[in-house]
Amino acid sequence: MLAAYSFALPLIAEPQLRASQTLPVGTILTSAHLQPATEGPQFDIDLILGMETRQTIYAGEIIRPSSLSLPTLIEQNAPVTLLYQNGGLTIATDARALARASAGDIVQVLNLASRAIVSARIGHDGIARAAY
Repeated sequence: MLAAYSFALPLIAEPQLRASQTLPVGTILTSAHLQPATEGPQFDIDLILGMETRQTIYAGEIIRPSSLSLPTLIEQNAPVTLLYQNGGLTIATDARALARASAGDIVQVLNLASRAIVSARIGHDGIARAAY
């Protein structure tokens, strides 16, 4: 028979940052936008520099990871190159993004030649590679 044990874990202070000013949606974070929120552990600011705000963050508000994303590379309805690669075969065509996307995101794109909608992963270079 197993005995039930009850114990409490100590609270660990997580390093936090606050917005030094109101940051609208789409703001790319720089060190001027950030200020330490606690006297405790130091936070590596380099981890979030260059990230983009997904929602408005008001001055003095703690910056949460869920409020940030990688910077948008492709806006909705922007023209993109759609690339299909399989073995030695490579096909490139013009397409239009149907949603905004960051590097690594899978987004629907409209192949302008065939009018087919294709799922594609956005590369760091902004090229949409067909996801198959």
